[in-house]
Amino acid sequence: MTSSAIDRHANRVSAKREVRTLKQFVQDTIIIPSGRSRGRYFDCDTQPFTHLFFDTVDASLQGTGKKYFRVATTGPTQTGKTTIALTCPILYHLFELREDVGLGIPTMDMSMKKWTKDFLPIIEASALARYLPDKGRGSKEGAYFVGAIFKNGAALEVLPAGGGDKQRASLTMRVLAATEIDGYQRRSESKEGSVLSQMEGRLQSYSVRDRHIYLECTTTVEDGPIWQEYIGGSMSSILLPCPWCNEYVTLERKDFRGWQEAKSDTEAMEKARFHCSECGKPWEEEQRVQANRKGILHHANESTTFSFRWSAVNNLLLKTEDIAAAEWKATRRVDRDNAEREMCQMWWAVPYEDPEEDQDVINLDDIAPQILYRRGEIPPWAQYVTFGMDVGYKRFHWVLVAWKKDATGHVIDYGQIGTPHESLGHEDAVRAGMTGDFPRLVSGLRIDCGLIDSNWLPDVVRPYCKGKFFPAVGVGKTNSFRKLARYYRAPDSTAKSKGGRSTRVLKIGEAWHLLRRYPDKGPPFKVIEHDVDFGKTWVHLRLATPADTPGALSFFDTTEPEGHEPFIQQLTAERQVIVKGKVTWEKVRSGNHWLDAMVLASAAARILGVTKSDAPPEPKQVKPRPPSKEKPAPTIRQTY
Repeated sequence: MTSSAIDRHANRVSAKREVRTLKQFVQDTIIIPSGRSRGRYFDCDTQPFTHLFFDTVDASLQGTGKKYFRVATTGPTQTGKTTIALTCPILYHLFELREDVGLGIPTMDMSMKKWTKDFLPIIEASALARYLPDKGRGSKEGAYFVGAIFKNGAALEVLPAGGGDKQRASLTMRVLAATEIDGYQRRSESKEGSVLSQMEGRLQSYSVRDRHIYLECTTTVEDGPIWQEYIGGSMSSILLPCPWCNEYVTLERKDFRGWQEAKSDTEAMEKARFHCSECGKPWEEEQRVQANRKGILHHANESTTFSFRWSAVNNLLLKTEDIAAAEWKATRRVDRDNAEREMCQMWWAVPYEDPEEDQDVINLDDIAPQILYRRGEIPPWAQYVTFGMDVGYKRFHWVLVAWKKDATGHVIDYGQIGTPHESLGHEDAVRAGMTGDFPRLVSGLRIDCGLIDSNWLPDVVRPYCKGKFFPAVGVGKTNSFRKLARYYRAPDSTAKSKGGRSTRVLKIGEAWHLLRRYPDKGPPFKVIEHDVDFGKTWVHLRLATPADTPGALSFFDTTEPEGHEPFIQQLTAERQVIVKGKVTWEKVRSGNHWLDAMVLASAAARILGVTKSDAPPEPKQVKPRPPSKEKPAPTIRQTY
């Protein structure tokens, strides 16, 4: 260190004072310099997601919560993203913690604009103005802003991505804040790697636990730095309580409906609503506002990077009608691709995907379900009846389906079974559901084969799978259980054991096989393993098959006001897409439990010999049984 740097550091650490949290500092100090809130102190209640952001960062800085060494933030434009995720943390470290900060920017040409637009107005509008230097760097405008040494001794140094390696290596610090990181280019001629890694290299004189890195940018494309930081970090999203079902849900663009069929922007503004991804009910504007005030954070990944994102549903500076007007107008622009890019990046904070790179394998937008028979009525043509049930902590989702051998299907009934989760732990709540409402539901029903999801709690579910019911383990690359997230591989034959002597392959069929397991303790048991990716495709093909043709799927008549929309919304909660030449599945909605149940019922149908293929059945498949002579079951009452 130079003598001047040593003196500045000594002056800073010698001062004894009470240090405020980041949120306290922001709300006590920052005054909005422009816009409709000009002259007002920063108030987190204006944009409630800022409470979640600042509280998480504060818990890390204060050591009262999860420790994060990096913070990566993305969100829509014009929502205060730069102020919240870049300017405020920088000012906090400079003026409250009194430590040097490096500011990463794409090019030196934008340095003065960044300083005069994002930093200087906020400093001059508040009591922080007393720290501005009277002379030297940062005391007057020029062609470039290279940094400043403030009167409290802290320094701000600009690190341009477009500068040379030595320029970025000239400062040693423990705090780095970089903006617009998608604008940084990887410099192939540099021996030090990417520009961002060089910037972070300036922190290496401090241990990892003492570093603070803030990254901020508008999302551009999927392989852009900020999106990769987001999905590689904690992938934190905002959960909002539904005013109807009280479930905490994350609402995305797919949940914003009602404007699509509008004839004018006025009609779009009147009809557009956010719809709960669980119960499907629409939210009024005041309900959206109140839900955001009660929002909580959900961290999808375990990481030392706090990656945080919000979207249009969380932006209370605009109303629902404003979002609807923007969506409606975007679909009618001549430059449709540019309009879609703007909506993704500026409103919803998601990557823009080139339509040529991402195509629906099956188009499910125009599903018009054929309605046949009464609820609970088994069609006279039914050769088989199968049952599938997805097991969850709060409720089980089940479906009952009739089949012809040619894969023509009819949904007889579906529903939910509630568990006493409020008073019991996970295992006891699921056990109570399996011993209570489940046997009452299936009692007296014609079921030729039933599969019960046992991915989650196999030891709890398995004892109740008897007779025609089998525990099932879904395997697939898109499986939500990470330990099972692998491609399904069917056994070669039944002649050999699988996994040693503890498991025996009994039967092999179309994307499924039957195993007998021999546990260390207890009697042997049978379990079905099936390909969930194949199963989702199989179900979607049934939905996409035109009515009155072999392989089509029909539905029972319902008197519910919304018809089968909530059920179909879950069946189409995932879509099969081609990305860079590879077929994969991706979620478009969070609620997909009935899709999982339908995949199980379809796997049970294939076990019985149902197939859409023109080829003869595999010799190892179970032989088809003749239709049951039982009388059609009475109408089923849903259990909640």
